[in-house]
Amino acid sequence: MARANLIVDDELRDVFVNAAEQSPPVRWIQARLNDVRICVEASGPASDNMEDDLEAMKSDALADGKPSFLLFCLEIGAESQAWVLIAYVPDNSKVKARMLYASGVADVKEALGYSNFSGSAHVTSPDELTLDSIRGTTKREFSDQPLTESELLAKEEVAQMAPPSEARANAMGLVPFDFTDDVEAALEGFRAGSVDLVEFVIEGDSTVALGETSPSTRLSSSTIATSEPRFYLVRQVDTSNNVYYIFSCPEGTKIRVRMLYSTCKATLAHHIDELGIELTKVFELGDPSDIDDLLKMYDTPDESAGKIKQANYAKPSRPGRGKARIMKKK
Repeated sequence: MARANLIVDDELRDVFVNAAEQSPPVRWIQARLNDVRICVEASGPASDNMEDDLEAMKSDALADGKPSFLLFCLEIGAESQAWVLIAYVPDNSKVKARMLYASGVADVKEALGYSNFSGSAHVTSPDELTLDSIRGTTKREFSDQPLTESELLAKEEVAQMAPPSEARANAMGLVPFDFTDDVEAALEGFRAGSVDLVEFVIEGDSTVALGETSPSTRLSSSTIATSEPRFYLVRQVDTSNNVYYIFSCPEGTKIRVRMLYSTCKATLAHHIDELGIELTKVFELGDPSDIDDLLKMYDTPDESAGKIKQANYAKPSRPGRGKARIMKKK
């Protein structure tokens, strides 16, 4: 089922990425839908008492009883922050609003960077928002509630709301970036088969350049960058010939840098796709040392090569019971 492809406003991006640098830092951000855009509505400073900050958010942001996205920071630091994303949608909200806010959680995470969020939740009452409940989302993600037939119909209608060009741009996160001549030459060599590894870095705030790793190097835990984010385009020429697009962002990366690379990820993927380079799989690394295990796990021939997709992980078996079995009567 298609998402509505809501667009995160630039002001919301700026408030989010600069939250820790404010004096005092920002504890919470409220955002609301304006047509198909998700825009900042309010924000609140962090104090020494997180409980007081939460009550201030509930008092200031939820007093009118209208749906909102709430971004609450559980951990404020110079190097990283732990945010929880909350979709607050009262029970009396219209079906379309309920659908938009449920769908919009993924759009907010995609635009601001999945790795910046340690949890998420959907609530219908301010009473559900306690520090314990918010902290609990960092241990287990709350799934969307099953959709009613009317909500499913509304979802189809909502998906048509955004202008096609704008929706496509948001869906791929196509914030403009420049590509150096060396990058274009390396990508052309990769497409031609003469290059099997390309490392990308971001220079300044808007230019994608080549990293220092040699194109003849094999990507591994001993060659991958361990202290700074990088993008890698890899062809496993010695084994499956699969092609991987990898975003490596080590834990502890400054939030501004992480946000910059998260924003660029989809733009670079789209540029690679435009050049006709078919990708077997796209995945992200929070610990670069995991690269050997991940390449080994994924490095089998893939009949669906050519489609850009996120890595999927197997659903755990039911606790203590293993896979369900169908028993035949004798």
